[in-house]
Order: sequence, then structure tokens, then C-alpha cells
Amino acid sequence: MDLALSAEAVTYRDQLRAWVSEHLPEQWRDVPVGTGDDEAYVAMRREWGRMLHRGGWLAPHWPVARGGRGLGVDAQLAFLDVLVAAGAPEQMNTNGMGIFAPALMAFGTEAQQDRYLGPMLAHDDIWCQGFSEPGAGSDLAGLATRAVPDGDRFVVSGQKVWTSYALFAQRCYLMVRVAGVPDGVTMVVLHMDRPGVTVRPLRNITGTSEFCEVFLDEVTVDADDVVGGIGDGWRVATYALARERSTGLAQRALQLSRELELMNARLHRDGHADDVLVDAFVRSRAVDSTVRRVLATVAD
Repeated sequence: MDLALSAEAVTYRDQLRAWVSEHLPEQWRDVPVGTGDDEAYVAMRREWGRMLHRGGWLAPHWPVARGGRGLGVDAQLAFLDVLVAAGAPEQMNTNGMGIFAPALMAFGTEAQQDRYLGPMLAHDDIWCQGFSEPGAGSDLAGLATRAVPDGDRFVVSGQKVWTSYALFAQRCYLMVRVAGVPDGVTMVVLHMDRPGVTVRPLRNITGTSEFCEVFLDEVTVDADDVVGGIGDGWRVATYALARERSTGLAQRALQLSRELELMNARLHRDGHADDVLVDAFVRSRAVDSTVRRVLATVAD
């Protein structure tokens, strides 16, 4: 397995680095996650995503027909390397782009891909994930949210929790259990503006509300918004989550390394050294290397 960058990925990386140096506002660099007002923080991340999209930098490993550059997964790793090294904010739609979009391209219809991928990439639609529930956590075997077939639609009732940024989302990839179908676990697209959707923010210890509860009271979901097929939710979800555990973790490992590096640099400026931080930094790089190998395996 060769984790070195291809010539195309190197060219992409160098061009992106120059663009970021010119276009990333200084006040957006190294902003701690969840800092300040939720709406201002989300607006910054959304606008940064739009800027990257307009520049043609987002999702370089996506097919050209879907707004990407048709490059390998190494170009996506180069994308993460450049942005984290610059202290750039995470663009708003990493959840949808990194987890749901690959599953939609693998299992969704052409019509679904046409409808949802473009607005996702452009950050016109923000996406959230409707998996976890109060009685089951992320355990899909305990899924209780119920979808009752009704002609060319489903009527969905239930509750989700720990749904990141649901307060700001237009769409949700949602796991439901279709009534009357054995092993009826199914993934659907929920339009968050439908009647019966109630979002309640969960204020955390820092005073921000990244996480939310989502209540679904007889919400209509169109039948053509089923992703994969009725009862196919396990396969779609595991495929999607494999992508979360690869690219997403690579980004987190890089961000952790940068935070530790900056912290240690501040200590040294003050005349202090901290072997614990140095050791943590080395371990974070080891985690990053492992995650990259997992990503390369998933991509093969």
C-alpha cells in the first residue's frame, strides 16, 4: 500500500496551499471549536465551505460529474493536511460530504444524487445525521423511530438525540424502521422544514449548542427519498460509517496534532517544556498514520 501522494495530488496540494494563503481571513485561523456564538460560528464555517466550493477545491476525490476533480483519496488527505496546517475552520458540511455522500453515490439513484449532492457541496443545504436515539444510543439494532407506509410516502414518528447542528440543517439522513417489514431498518432523507419536525438544542458546558434533540411527530418522508431500499439500511449505514471512521478521524488526528504543537510552542515561549505534550504529539501522529492506512484500505 503506497500512501505517498500522486503527482496530481501534489499539484493540487501546492495550488490549494497558495489559494488558502491568499483567501483565508486571518481572524478565521485557529478558532477553537465551538468558540463564541453558535450562529456566528456556523456562519463562518458555512461561508468557508462556500468559498472552497467556488474555488473548486472541495471533495477533490469526488467524480467530476458530481463537482469533484476525479482525483484519488490521496488528494483528499492533501486537502486535510493543507487546511489543518493553515488553522482553517472545518467547512460546515463535512458530516454530509464525508459520511452520507459516499453512501448516496454508492446506493442512491441518479435522481437522488442530482437532487442532493450539488447543494451539499455548495453549502446551500446543510446536513445532519439522524442515527442516535435516547433508548439506543447509536445502536441501530435498538432503533425505535417508526416509518409507516402511506401510498407514495412514509409517516415517520420518533426521536433522535446528539444530532450535531440539527438546528441549522436543511436535510437529515435518517435511520428508521419501516412498519410491517421484517428487518425493516432503512435510510431515508428527511427535509427538516416538514411539519412535525421539532429541534431542541442541548446547551453544553461551554455554552454552545452543537448537539440537538430532534422530535418527529408524523412527519412525511417521500418514498423516492429512501436510500438503497426498504430494509437495506444496515448495508447503507455501515458503508457510510466506514467513511466516517477514515477521513473524519484523519482530520481529527491532524487537528489534535496541531493543537498540541501550538500548545507546546506557547509553553516554550514562556520558558517551559512539557514532555507529556511532546509524547501526546508523537502519539497523535501515530494515530494519524494508522487512520490513513485505514482510509487507503477503504478506498481500495
